[in-house]
Amino acid sequence: MITGTIAAIFLASAVVLVASWTPRVSITLENDLDCSCMRYDVYCENDDLKHHSFYDTAATFCADHGGTLAMLKVQRVDDAVREAITSAMTKDELKSCIPKNGFFIGLTDYEEEGNYVWNDGDKTCPSGYTDWAGKEPDNKMKRNATHGQDCIQMWFRGKKAQGEWDDYYCDYKPKGEIGRASCRERV
Repeated sequence: MITGTIAAIFLASAVVLVASWTPRVSITLENDLDCSCMRYDVYCENDDLKHHSFYDTAATFCADHGGTLAMLKVQRVDDAVREAITSAMTKDELKSCIPKNGFFIGLTDYEEEGNYVWNDGDKTCPSGYTDWAGKEPDNKMKRNATHGQDCIQMWFRGKKAQGEWDDYYCDYKPKGEIGRASCRERV
């Protein structure tokens, strides 16, 4: 027990799974203070050729399975998810999943450039937790993209990015996704 401060203690466990439409990685985080439990399921963009995960498709997939895209609002959750993905990548289970790519999370600035909002309506604030990769967010524009880079991914790209956040196009290139649901549901 930590005296003098109130701290939530999260216990993390990761299981690597490889069947199609089964999460490649699942992380369960328990909060000892309020006995809540959240499950984070990681899916690859190439698990099924019919499932090209652009941001809206990824969000719908999560909602259809009782969850949302992951909201990594605090460092201990972000770190646990990143560590589970990194561990699975080291074991080759995810290398084909995200070569130079990433996983959509539940954060966008789609409504107003630079105003980042989680999918539950909470806004990030200058003093709040963020984990941007170097020189991000940058809101680049590409041909064939409907908007600039408005959807956020947990990005893995060699030494350039090891699970930090990157703003990316919502509808330009399929990504994996990280879903979040209570432990009673599987995203």
